[in-house]
Amino acid sequence: MARVEDKDIEKFEEELVKAGLFTVRRAKQRVRVDTGRLRSSITLADSTGLIQQPGTEASNQDAVNPPNQKGIRVGTNVVYADWIENLDPFLLPSWDEAKQRFNIRTR
Repeated sequence: MARVEDKDIEKFEEELVKAGLFTVRRAKQRVRVDTGRLRSSITLADSTGLIQQPGTEASNQDAVNPPNQKGIRVGTNVVYADWIENLDPFLLPSWDEAKQRFNIRTR
């Protein structure tokens, strides 16, 4: 059985965070804007908590919840986000673009 080194896991997690930040940036460029609440709520979290770039602070109530395990979560807790995503996708195309750019394979 192959053994995965801790440094390999750390490197993969760093790449996931980079892909997540890219996804957040692209999703904010794609999303429809009326008041700006949805756009500002698109955030990234890992198992240690919310990750934000300087100048992009979202209110805690709108920010995505951290995952329970290792990994990342990109999204929003704004109630109407699913409706907008179904009408005019902004998150999934951004994640698909990030997976391709950072060569990330998912199941």
